[in-house]
Amino acid sequence: MDKRVFISLIDKYLSGQATAEEEEMMVKYYQSFQNTSAWDHETLGDAGLMQGRLQQRLNATLREHEAQPEQTPVIPVKRKTSRTWWIAASLVALVFLCGYFLQDRLMNVLDPVKMVQVNTAKGTRKKLQLPDGSVIWLEGGSSFSYPEVFRGKERTVYLSGEAFFEVTGNPANPFIIHTPLVETKVLGTSFNIEAYGEKQVEVVVVSGKVSLNAEESDAGKPLILHPNEKALYDSSNGVFNVKKAPEAKDYELRKNGQFVYKGAAVADIIKDLERAYNTPIAIKRDLLNCTFYGDFNALNNVEKALNLIALTLNARVEKLPGTRGYAISGGSCQ
Repeated sequence: MDKRVFISLIDKYLSGQATAEEEEMMVKYYQSFQNTSAWDHETLGDAGLMQGRLQQRLNATLREHEAQPEQTPVIPVKRKTSRTWWIAASLVALVFLCGYFLQDRLMNVLDPVKMVQVNTAKGTRKKLQLPDGSVIWLEGGSSFSYPEVFRGKERTVYLSGEAFFEVTGNPANPFIIHTPLVETKVLGTSFNIEAYGEKQVEVVVVSGKVSLNAEESDAGKPLILHPNEKALYDSSNGVFNVKKAPEAKDYELRKNGQFVYKGAAVADIIKDLERAYNTPIAIKRDLLNCTFYGDFNALNNVEKALNLIALTLNARVEKLPGTRGYAISGGSCQ
């Protein structure tokens, strides 16, 4: 039996969902590796204290099972009390024998870490400092979740939307960002992730390097991105498109609301403006593929940015009456 399977059996037992066959598998596997490594005091603290906490959890589980009337088919498995207590004792002994291997999972079961979720409305921006010292600048219309304390061998967070990351280096504990489509793994670097919706994800690396894997893929070798490179993942074909990104350094300015464009498509700029100002913007379809060179600051009025775009297109900006929106009309690609 794989050790990962054994961990899942422990979790199922603690939650009262293990079948008699699964309990038997657990007992046999416990007996098969009684000479594994000792308790990791540095990571888990006092072994006696942890033993007591595990014993309390096991006792509580047993009391719940014994308190259930026999005619109530909550768990359709008949357990013998002596056999159940033997399994409980085995599990306590197992904590000491395999502490190093099970430490992360046991700590999460016995003392779960609280997750913090931060949401930003469109037109807003937020700076976050994580427990490891990493700093995140979260763009508008985004959601970001992270644990109050990073525990175990990985620092795992979750992003939907866009954020710029400055990750504190720690090779022993890689930093992993999950988005709906792509997993990004870093050791210490700065980069930007744009993951709005469930169609595309863009990752731009400013410094260091990151590895990328599609969340739904079982493919082996991850894609490695280096400074001044960007990857666009398209969920429609499951392919990463990698390009040089000489503008990568400009993404670092976004954390302060400064947007710089060097030949970007007008369609992409309009999306950025709508999120930055929480303002709908209408524009002719034949202008969307025009390119734009310039910059704007989200702290300034939206009309200033729109007039700058309209000037390069020989177009005009109109305020839509009765709404917060604007329209860019007329003009053409120069």
